[in-house]
Amino acid sequence: MKGHRRTRGGIPVGRASRGGILRSGPAAAVTAAVLVAGACGGGGGGGATARQLPVETAIARADTVSVELSSVGSLQAQTSAEVASQAKGQVAAIEAREGSRVERGEVLMRLDARKLAAQLQAAEAAAERARAQAKNLERQLERNRELRQKGAISRQAFDDLQAAYDAARAQLHQAEADAALARRQRLDAIIRAPFAGRLGERKFDVGDYVREGDPLFTVTDDDTLEVRFEVPESYADRLEPGSPMQVRTPATPGRWFDGVVSFVSPTVDPVNRTVTLKAQVPNPDGRLRAGSSADVRLVLERRPGAVVLPEAALVPRQGRTLVFVVSGGKAVRREVTVGVRSAGRVEIRSGVAVGDTVVTAGQQRLEDGAAVAIQGPAAGGSPIAAADTAAAADSGTAVADTAGG
Repeated sequence: MKGHRRTRGGIPVGRASRGGILRSGPAAAVTAAVLVAGACGGGGGGGATARQLPVETAIARADTVSVELSSVGSLQAQTSAEVASQAKGQVAAIEAREGSRVERGEVLMRLDARKLAAQLQAAEAAAERARAQAKNLERQLERNRELRQKGAISRQAFDDLQAAYDAARAQLHQAEADAALARRQRLDAIIRAPFAGRLGERKFDVGDYVREGDPLFTVTDDDTLEVRFEVPESYADRLEPGSPMQVRTPATPGRWFDGVVSFVSPTVDPVNRTVTLKAQVPNPDGRLRAGSSADVRLVLERRPGAVVLPEAALVPRQGRTLVFVVSGGKAVRREVTVGVRSAGRVEIRSGVAVGDTVVTAGQQRLEDGAAVAIQGPAAGGSPIAAADTAAAADSGTAVADTAGG
């Protein structure tokens, strides 16, 4: 309707024309910004005049930034063994619980060893008889050797006695071996942990009959786990054994565990163009579990004293990244080189120095050399950032793009 002027939040805006959006002039833009600031409580004591644009700022600070590489891998135990029975018999007792921590040599299970004990006793008795017989023949051989030297007995008789002694010695060796085997079988009826670790699922219960070779438990040494992962081949030369790294798992989303790279493959996968790495991750409290997937984070470089800004300070324009530095009450446009981004912060490699005051809200309406008045953020949200959003909407620029740099 003729004479009617559209408004947004009480601020007059341009009229539509066939060529697109007809924007109000610079003086109108300044007036609009001041009205917004005044409506949100920024007027009066804010210090802004009709010729100054209100902005919010932050100080460029020095901090340590890390250049990181992310990957996904899987955790596995360095040592894991399936404990199998080396004897046969009925399970008599179970001494360790599934999932418990066991030490090397700790008793896990006992088989009924009464039959084995009887066999051992018989084998030891047979060995004792063979030992006595061999000793007796040895004494006879020594006496007859003197008689043979005097010619009191024939050569044949002496040779027969020597052969009997040799046979007795062989029988003694066999009997001693049988006794040792019986003794070993008796000991094998007691199943022990081969090394310290965590006990897995038990396969037999009390009363079950176990044969030689039957798997009984799995023992996993999880004091230190190994994570295997891959990285693009372009990063291979920047990683070597001893490089620091970290992992976290779905079961520990809020905690990173420190580790060290232990292996870098000398070859590249020709299909994926990746290099396989392995790392050792200490697990003193047992929170990590073998078989879990793991997020992997490697630090390629640490840069102390880097210039760091809030990411909101970045202004992308025509393929360049800009910031506005406040100097002498004016906004000075500078092109910057962006480095590492992390959690709302961004490293500036060039263009800004530590201690510079940079605009973090209100820069959407700034040009090089514009006069500015520094405002503080109001409770419940920034009125200047809201004005930026309105200005971006009028110009067709996405504010999200600005935040992302």
